[in-house]
This record gives sequence, C-alpha cells and structure tokens, in this order.
Amino acid sequence: MDIKIRKHSEFDPRRKQLLDSLVSDSKDLLKDLSSVEEIDPEKISKSITPCTQ
Repeated sequence: MDIKIRKHSEFDPRRKQLLDSLVSDSKDLLKDLSSVEEIDPEKISKSITPCTQ
C-alpha cells in the first residue's frame, strides 16, 4: 500500500494514517475473533455492522 501511495502525490497523508489505523484494528479484531479461548457472543456482536438494505 505504501508504494502505491508514494506514487500518487495527491494522496492525502491523513488518509494514510487512517488506513494504517484501520489495518491495525482489523488485525487485532481478527486475532480476537479467531481465538478459540475468546469466543464471546457479545464481542462478536460488537464487531459487526448490521446490514441496512
């Protein structure tokens, strides 16, 4: 991702910070949700977004 961003000078650095944060959060969430020891229905419910179709 960093290489692609560097190639586009118009890319806003604040967006990169946001993307980095989202990637980090998603890694942590995947780790928590994939752990057999951490199966918790409440944690799973909080990690999803309801479909609004």
